Amino acid sequence: MFAAPDPLVDSIIEATSPSGEGIVNLREDGIRFQGFTVQNNQGSALGGYGINTVVGHSGYLVTNNVIQGNPAGMYYNSSGATQSQVTRNCIRLNNTGFQVQPAAGNGIYSDQGLDNALIDNNAFFQNRNGAITLDKFQNIVRVDINHNVSHQDEALLNIFRSNDSVVADNQAVGNTGAAIFIGDDNHGLQVLRNTVQGSYDGIRAQTFSNVGSDQVLIGNNTVQNVTHDGISAGPNSLTGSTVSDNSVTGSGHDGVLIEDEGGNSGNVVTRNVLQGSVQYDCEDLTTGTGTAGTANTWTDNQAATSNPAALCPRGPP
Repeated sequence: MFAAPDPLVDSIIEATSPSGEGIVNLREDGIRFQGFTVQNNQGSALGGYGINTVVGHSGYLVTNNVIQGNPAGMYYNSSGATQSQVTRNCIRLNNTGFQVQPAAGNGIYSDQGLDNALIDNNAFFQNRNGAITLDKFQNIVRVDINHNVSHQDEALLNIFRSNDSVVADNQAVGNTGAAIFIGDDNHGLQVLRNTVQGSYDGIRAQTFSNVGSDQVLIGNNTVQNVTHDGISAGPNSLTGSTVSDNSVTGSGHDGVLIEDEGGNSGNVVTRNVLQGSVQYDCEDLTTGTGTAGTANTWTDNQAATSNPAALCPRGPP
């Protein structure tokens, strides 16, 4: 169990925001917020956050804080004029009003615009929707999500409608959903060198609006002992993308799976090492002029089982 903050030695900010904003609201350029415990905002029907940054400003630095027990930990928005950073925070158990209050269950949430931003070296624990959820009414652009650790959150990351962002060198353990969930309409997203252990899915692309993602690179990730699929693309969710140089071991369903709905085409799956999957190490359910009658190109993968059978010929042990 985590130790409770000590009011004799810790700087604690605890309040309820009836307007759905944060306990702490940062509304100027270049604000540095460091060294606090921000906790127990009960929120309202409009939601509520521990810390709120606004899209009209930038250059925020939020570092070395504990953010816990709020509907959502942080509402992270920025104009991008100067890079904003959220680094070295402990963000845990932000679930007040989960499934009732807007954005509840997220460690970090953004939907008003996030440009030129860094999320780095944070520790997340048991946020029931996701450690990080990035969506947009405005842009999600040039966001780097690096070196974070997620334990038992629903996901390390849910990302929607982003451009030119990077997810690299993170660790996800025991996520109850997909550790890295690539939702609708992402472009130029790079998912690199992440480690996933014991989650439900490893890396999953899926669209809810029939608008998939393109030019995604999923490379050099390690996925071990997930309940379902190691790396997968749901119907109509991924085109013109690359899945390369990943290691996937011990998946409860498939190692790499591309589902069929006519929209997953033009992808390259290459140089992956896939082993110990319960169903298939390689599976592609699309049809077309690609490898083994699929709509995609599969080359140089090491795998024992595949569907169609010629998709991934058995490689070296």
